[in-house]
Amino acid sequence: MPEKSFLTPIRRCKVGQLCVLLVIEISFVLILISNSALCKQIFSNRYLFTLCLFVWILMIFNLVILIYDLVKLRSIALEGHSLKQDAYYDRLTGLLNRNGLDRAFENYKTAEAVANVGVFMATIDNLKELNKLSGHAVGDVLVQNFSHMLETSAEDFGTVGRNSSNVYILFANDCSVDSMKAFCKKLTEKIADYNEMYPATPIVMRHAYLLNDSNEFEDIFAMVTTAYHKLF
Repeated sequence: MPEKSFLTPIRRCKVGQLCVLLVIEISFVLILISNSALCKQIFSNRYLFTLCLFVWILMIFNLVILIYDLVKLRSIALEGHSLKQDAYYDRLTGLLNRNGLDRAFENYKTAEAVANVGVFMATIDNLKELNKLSGHAVGDVLVQNFSHMLETSAEDFGTVGRNSSNVYILFANDCSVDSMKAFCKKLTEKIADYNEMYPATPIVMRHAYLLNDSNEFEDIFAMVTTAYHKLF
């Protein structure tokens, strides 16, 4: 849901209306308080009092409606964010899911866009075995922990996603051999530290990466396919 282009202008308009209405109501009250003669005339004249009463009720009603609209807009924005999360992010890991990756890949369909792009792919080699021995709940925890290590290792380096149930992908712009090796080293060290803490359920990672420094590939899908074949 394009909340920025759809909900934001409506919210700003409602806030503006609310501010104007509050200024009018406060001014109305201040005028009555500061002018005792006018106040007496209103309460002594039945028709004038009825007219003012209708105006007060109308202003209070508009105030309640505006506040209700703002609350509903916030609820719609939160619902839209939740739908977006479900559509483009993996529920278990919080990484981009297949749909999210496909959307991100839309920016890499030309040879110029994938120039010097690097693709890293990984899988947890012992996940199937751990699922059989310890159960899928333990396997899910392992997937979450590995995804967290992958994501934190890739901070300020590239975009990470879960390409399938046990295939993870990272792609980065302006990627060199040195930067890719530095990333791999960082991730490997995190996994080694994790395995020392949890020797009963270690993470065995298999990985492969591919660089387009020679501009051999013309789109990101060809790179992903080649990296996948390298991985398996």
